Amino acid sequence: VVVLAGCNKVSESYAEKIRVADAKGENLTYAEVKEDLGEPHINLVIEAFGLSGGTATWYKGYESKEEADAAFEAGKTVAYITVTVADGKAVDAKYGEKVPSKE
Repeated sequence: VVVLAGCNKVSESYAEKIRVADAKGENLTYAEVKEDLGEPHINLVIEAFGLSGGTATWYKGYESKEEADAAFEAGKTVAYITVTVADGKAVDAKYGEKVPSKE
């Protein structure tokens, strides 16, 4: 239930919230983003010596990257959000959809 609740926030409006907060200098922390979205499906954020930086991606409605990849391969559109983290703060976010090609 927690995973699905968090995935509902995988949206353009949540990405915009992160970008606006950054522009105001009122960044969400990476911990806050994980609290809102759950554990990321792809975690490329490195945490060391009290600092963290990198990117993390969540897929909407899926419990794992593999599940999202399988859905995409099956012809479904998969929504995602990728958050960029610097010094433990969310500094940018991109919402997108992987759309299968219609060949």
